Amino acid sequence: MVSLGSALNIATRSLRPDAAAAVSLDSGRSLRMIQEDLRFATRILERGPRSIRMLTTDADRSGKGDIVLYSWTGTVGADLLRSVNGSTAIPVCEDVTDFNIALSTRGETQKIPEPAASTSESLFRQQTSTSSLDWDYVDSSNAYGQLISPALFLSTAKPGASDEWQITRVEFYAAREYSWSGSTYRFQLKKASDDGLPTNETIYTETRDPNIISSSGSWTSISMTGLPWLDASQNITMTFNYMSGFNRLVLPVREDSSVTGYLGTDESSSQWLRPAGQRSLVYRVYGRIRPKAHNDQEEPVRRFQTAELRLAASALGGTPMHAAAEFLNKPLDATVLAETDFSNFSMTDDSNFDGSSDWTLSATGSGNSSTVSGGLWTANNQAMQLPSAIPAGVQTEIDVSSRDTTSSTGSVMIRAAGLKSVGGNSVSVLATLTLQSNGTQTLILYEETSTNTFVKCDQFTMLNSSRQNIRLVLNPVRESVAVWVNGILLSTCRLSLIATPALPSTVQVQASGNSCEFDFCEVLTRSLTTSETVLP
Repeated sequence: MVSLGSALNIATRSLRPDAAAAVSLDSGRSLRMIQEDLRFATRILERGPRSIRMLTTDADRSGKGDIVLYSWTGTVGADLLRSVNGSTAIPVCEDVTDFNIALSTRGETQKIPEPAASTSESLFRQQTSTSSLDWDYVDSSNAYGQLISPALFLSTAKPGASDEWQITRVEFYAAREYSWSGSTYRFQLKKASDDGLPTNETIYTETRDPNIISSSGSWTSISMTGLPWLDASQNITMTFNYMSGFNRLVLPVREDSSVTGYLGTDESSSQWLRPAGQRSLVYRVYGRIRPKAHNDQEEPVRRFQTAELRLAASALGGTPMHAAAEFLNKPLDATVLAETDFSNFSMTDDSNFDGSSDWTLSATGSGNSSTVSGGLWTANNQAMQLPSAIPAGVQTEIDVSSRDTTSSTGSVMIRAAGLKSVGGNSVSVLATLTLQSNGTQTLILYEETSTNTFVKCDQFTMLNSSRQNIRLVLNPVRESVAVWVNGILLSTCRLSLIATPALPSTVQVQASGNSCEFDFCEVLTRSLTTSETVLP
């Protein structure tokens, strides 16, 4: 019996691995399990050197994506834990002495033209003599104007061939005929054709009352912001058209061999004659110049490529095992704050799986309403806002598909603000999409220069009446915002730093006044720096 017992003991020991070998086997299995989850991850929700939380395609074979968390406290001897969809964590490797995850990304940066610094406002062109003037009456049959040509600007303000220019202010001399109220005229700036005539491409328009002008003649000043930058060879026209009433605007005409560019009409106020030489209105034009050459801002679009894993257990004597996992889905290196398609929209949606609702809903005016049908959110005077603040120093991207459906006061509004640094100043932008009476939509981009004071940055007209995909990329570190419409980069704008924006460090999407349709909204942030490995 003793001999038989000894033989059985020797045989058993030869077939069963010792403790170190068992731990080695457990470590290998744990690494393979992590590799498998990482391979099929569609989004990295949180990450650190000793933990990772990911959304996988279907970790528990339930037919839908699952959230898997691996974590180790960093305490030698503690277990490496795994949980699925917030369930109780279970050990996948015991008595761990080392665990590390290092993620590698491949940069897929996109170039964004960043405007070069412009000159300060200066005088471009003037004709100021008020002696020996003829006077023309702007009425239902006669309109007048002035050709403005960069080729004739002052030598100190003339744009070079590689420059572009922008009007910031116009001053003109005029008078009124009577003192009757209720009269109006239209002031416009339009691009000019090659022969100096006004085109249909309007860059500024305003309806004004002639009654605010002196009957004996006085200067009127109009300041403008956010006008488009024009090529150095692009001429424009300044025109005055009658709108209504009996109190006519009266414009002086200067005739001299040193002036040119006077515009008038023949037979009707829409039939312009070519600009006359040796005649002009009395006016001043101011503006800014900047180089066409722009610096390129790189928008980081990093995607995760691989994960390097290291795991060691005490029974192995601290010797680590190494493994690597390739992300098959190449998830974006970004934090998703909200991802709403309105198919089954609810304010309790939690697309970023942080345990809180993505949005809060609020009324912004009387007559507010909100319905969801057929994957569309149709709202009037309703706003969705992120409930928590966006961290300082990160890039915020807002992608909204929407349209304004009522041609009256109101519009789609997208607002965003971000801190440049912790405790520092912010940048803030507002985009409005408004349906016009002619069936097109106009997109206007504003910057907030002080609390609740907005200045136009840029304007885009003639967008069709269908839903437009508007994407804003707000970069507080570079103090800029870029705007895309339907995948096309339209503009980038420099932004002013402000201490207290009206909407601090968050995002709001609003139907203001009108009924507006929304069928998609995504908000995500990207770190502007990374300590992880970036592959070439």
